[in-house]
Amino acid sequence: MNHTLLKLPFCLIIICCLSVLNSLYSDAAVCNVRTKALGGAGSSLDDMPSCIYVNPASLVFSPYSSISLLYGNLNDGTNKGYAEFAYPFAQWATIAAGFDIYHTDSENYVQDYALALSLRIGENISCGVSASSIKNTISSYYDTSYGVGAGILVRPVRFLNVGIAGDNILTPEFSYEELGLQVEYTRDVRMGINIFQKEYFNIVSEVIAEDIGKAAGDTSYKASYGIEIYPHPTLAVRAGIKEDEWSIGAGIVSKNMKKISSIP
Repeated sequence: MNHTLLKLPFCLIIICCLSVLNSLYSDAAVCNVRTKALGGAGSSLDDMPSCIYVNPASLVFSPYSSISLLYGNLNDGTNKGYAEFAYPFAQWATIAAGFDIYHTDSENYVQDYALALSLRIGENISCGVSASSIKNTISSYYDTSYGVGAGILVRPVRFLNVGIAGDNILTPEFSYEELGLQVEYTRDVRMGINIFQKEYFNIVSEVIAEDIGKAAGDTSYKASYGIEIYPHPTLAVRAGIKEDEWSIGAGIVSKNMKKISSIP
């Protein structure tokens, strides 16, 4: 086998990931480089090891333990860091822990600690729930609150996934008496579809309804679209669009490396 050819995917990944990390979306519910490269549409993907804040129902479809790390700069100048560990303790159940941080400086930042459980119900249905403890600091004053998210993933036919996820079902609220300020997170719902052919392509589309539960006129809707193709079994190339923002990215498909390297 020509090992030089195997180096090409790594070079492409470095170039493409730099493009993605330079323009991360300001979306607290999306903490996944793959999802960001797909325009933020990740609620219907069933093979994402890092998805506590996307759709916790997806966790159970990854058969391996995983560690995910992310650091980048958002469009508004905020720095973002993220880490997640997922462990499948049974064929039908996975647990995960995540840490998410946004900061502009040492006096203004948000720290989010999350735990999640994902369960598989039969062959084509899964559900998941996540709980977060959030410390929100403004001008060195801080308050702590708690949030709950949940999701479901269904495969009605062999080439289609449908995912629905709710973020901040239990809405975090923060009070700053010294500043005379009240902060309340939005309650959002994401619904997406994924048309796919394993190891060939994924086409995803998603609609996000923001500020659910308030006055009907306050609810806003945003759409995102993405495509992922596999030009090589170990390489995934991605592109996406959300509103007026676009992104590109690439990733190594490590589960296929052993299979490819065994070919003479």
